[in-house]
Amino acid sequence: MRQSAGIPGFRRRRARTALAASGAVSALLLLGGVSCGAQGEPVAAIDLGLERSAAPQGAFVAAEVSLTLLPAFAPLDRDYRVFVHFLDPDGQLLWADDHDPPVPSSDWRRGQTLSYGRRLAIPEDAYVGEATIAVGLYHPPLGERLPLAGEHLGQLSYRGGRLTIEAAAARNLLTYEYGWYDQEFEQGDGRGARWRWTAEAAGLAFPNPYSDAVLQLLLDGRPDLVPGGRQEVEILANGERLERILLESRERQFVEVKLPAARPAGGRTTRIELQVRPTFVPAAAAGSASIDGRRLGVRVHHAFVNLR
Repeated sequence: MRQSAGIPGFRRRRARTALAASGAVSALLLLGGVSCGAQGEPVAAIDLGLERSAAPQGAFVAAEVSLTLLPAFAPLDRDYRVFVHFLDPDGQLLWADDHDPPVPSSDWRRGQTLSYGRRLAIPEDAYVGEATIAVGLYHPPLGERLPLAGEHLGQLSYRGGRLTIEAAAARNLLTYEYGWYDQEFEQGDGRGARWRWTAEAAGLAFPNPYSDAVLQLLLDGRPDLVPGGRQEVEILANGERLERILLESRERQFVEVKLPAARPAGGRTTRIELQVRPTFVPAAAAGSASIDGRRLGVRVHHAFVNLR
């Protein structure tokens, strides 16, 4: 099993933009509510690198973001989020990967460089074709955006690169069998973050590839709500225990589990089970105001079978 923080060792495809100080805000935009301001002097430079230029539906794409604060940068009194928007040829939003940078923007300092890895998950039902990647910074809840220097795509978003989305082969896609709650969405329109909670045990299945494969998972839990402050996830393939994952914080973890050809030899279908201990009920947590009475395990943001 390999868990990633940064993403070293790939050939990067880059697009350079620059961040500028925020001016007056005016109109509210969709997805995270984004408001517009006038262009100003660049205060930072963003470098976005992608692991590859094409990937199938449902796959993960490794990305690396580097942000360098320039001499014109002035300290911010609020925290901004990074948005990474995938747009179709007409400029319509397909899906998004909005996230907090590893260092809050209120702690940024002139001359500082921030670099971090990110796993971008392509939805299983994503549009097939070329997508433009738009990037920028916004401040929730009203969505005030920092203007950037670079190729402006409108509404204070900027070109960060391109990605060709290919149709997935059936053997790459997972079926969610038992032990899963309904899919949930960060945005009501379904174009932001999405996830599924597991119960104590949850099953996945995919056609046996009869070759080596890697199960890729992006998940997190709530170890802060269980006794001992730790959750364990056992991963089994056709009944054989392969890996154990420890969740000791609320941070998302990217996990890769090798499935050698000899292991998924359980017939035409490979079956994966996630066993989670302990589970929790949000409404029963100490000091909780939640009315959620479900018994939950871990939250799986995305899953994919990568054939080697």
